[in-house]
Amino acid sequence: MTTTPNGRRGPRALLAVLAGVLALALVGTALWAMANRRYLEDAYTGWNYEASAELAAVRDRTAMSDEGRFLFAASTPSLEDAEQFNESCGREDPTFYVLGCYAGTTIHLYRITDERLDGIVEVTAAHEMLHAAWDRMTEAEHDELEPLLEAEYERVADDAFAERMDYYAEAQPGTRVNELHSIIGTEVADLSPELEAHYDQYFEDRSVVVGLHDGYSSVLADIQERSESLVAELDALAGTIEAGRSAYEAGTTELNDDIEVFNARASTPGGFDTDEFERQRDRLYDRGEELDEQRDAVNADVARYEELRAELESLNAESAALLQSMDSLQAPKEVPVP
Repeated sequence: MTTTPNGRRGPRALLAVLAGVLALALVGTALWAMANRRYLEDAYTGWNYEASAELAAVRDRTAMSDEGRFLFAASTPSLEDAEQFNESCGREDPTFYVLGCYAGTTIHLYRITDERLDGIVEVTAAHEMLHAAWDRMTEAEHDELEPLLEAEYERVADDAFAERMDYYAEAQPGTRVNELHSIIGTEVADLSPELEAHYDQYFEDRSVVVGLHDGYSSVLADIQERSESLVAELDALAGTIEAGRSAYEAGTTELNDDIEVFNARASTPGGFDTDEFERQRDRLYDRGEELDEQRDAVNADVARYEELRAELESLNAESAALLQSMDSLQAPKEVPVP
């Protein structure tokens, strides 16, 4: 090493030291870049992604945090019509509705425009963003979250939720906890403190997206609940109508027979004295009026039955339209203009 007469390092020595420091810095930078390769890829992709106005509005309604927005942009989300969506997500199974997918590194959302399902695209967007988050977690993080998610599932699961998870087990084996992470994070309120703290990374206010889910879910649930109520009421009313009709027909037959007996007796000389004739005649008239009332009651029940049946048909049509709007495989095909 060369030094100046006063003992200080010369220019060459300083350059050598600087070169060494620079080399160490470059090595450190390279190691950091290797360790954070996914983050750098996400940052590059996100910075170069520009959401459409429609998709930006969807994102903004979910109250995603900066981290959630970062992951959403890094997944280059797209809002697609049926044909493109089915191709993007490889949708072929008609037995289960698919509203979005996280296809490896990208998010695809099915464009649903029915105003009665307001919020469904937003919740799907948040659901898929959480898949992107899960994809970037370590196995240790997965292992830590699994018992927390399973505990919440056991707390809130109903038949519909269980059926949904059964579908994932068959169609996408190995994704159970991943799906629970997205479903619970966007659809279930009042989670354990540990899970709430976890989801706080991705949402400024998670209750916003849960509220959106509750909004459109209540529309579907109300239709189903009312339909089930109508079916039960129609079944009960059908039994009442049948019993009333049978009683009316039996009473009419019996009355007609008794009228024939009365008339035969009345036409026989000395068959009745005056008081008995009037009593039995009046009784026959009263029975006739009672039968008229029975007939009117049956007819009223029949009219009510038809009203309820019409309401049920209307609800069924509304339900079918809503379900079709959610089903990319049943979306109306565009007719080419000649």
